[in-house]
Amino acid sequence: MNSELLIILNLCLTFVVFGVSGSCDLGTYGRNCEKNCSQYCASDIDEYVHCDQWTGRCSEGCVPGWYGGTCNIPCSSHCNNRTCSQQTGSCTLGCTENHTGDDCETENEIEKRTELAATTRAIIAVIAIAILAAIAIIVAVIYRRRKRSFAHHGTRS
Repeated sequence: MNSELLIILNLCLTFVVFGVSGSCDLGTYGRNCEKNCSQYCASDIDEYVHCDQWTGRCSEGCVPGWYGGTCNIPCSSHCNNRTCSQQTGSCTLGCTENHTGDDCETENEIEKRTELAATTRAIIAVIAIAILAAIAIIVAVIYRRRKRSFAHHGTRS
């Protein structure tokens, strides 16, 4: 085959695989530019959202609170100010109270134990009060029976 025929064949193959259009309008991507860039892609100075015309990957990064190539993954709700790395999702400003880890999804074990201890103390207090109330009722019943018994025996004599 001659080189001109190879070039024409290559161009035809390129049009079949990638479509006839050379580029998409701003804010769109895909083979026929039929898909919209993520609403969470950051806009450029011109306030238009830019993304790769083939993959939809956001060109200017993500708006705060989102990460991933196409900015479709929310940062953890336990990230301070819901701010995270746009590549990894790790919380860049630390975690909210009671959470730890890169993505702040691990609850603080000390806080969990403190809450459990408080709950346990409350349950023990309720049980103790119930037992004391039961003992008081039993003592009152025994006292009344003895009082009746004495009154009943005292009137017989």
